[in-house]
Amino acid sequence: MNPDSYGYLWWLLEEGEIFAYLSLGDGGHVICFIPEKDLVVVILLKMFCHDDFQWLFF
Repeated sequence: MNPDSYGYLWWLLEEGEIFAYLSLGDGGHVICFIPEKDLVVVILLKMFCHDDFQWLFF
């Protein structure tokens, strides 16, 4: 595992015996894959106040 817990656009998280891969996207989107639990979680968010406001982040 990368010492910074980040690589190839994925975050690596280890909590005890559970290991997870996380992808964090723009606007609050999250993909979390936990192989030990056969679990995939997808969260889709739009964390922008106004449609024109989002372009200020780029």
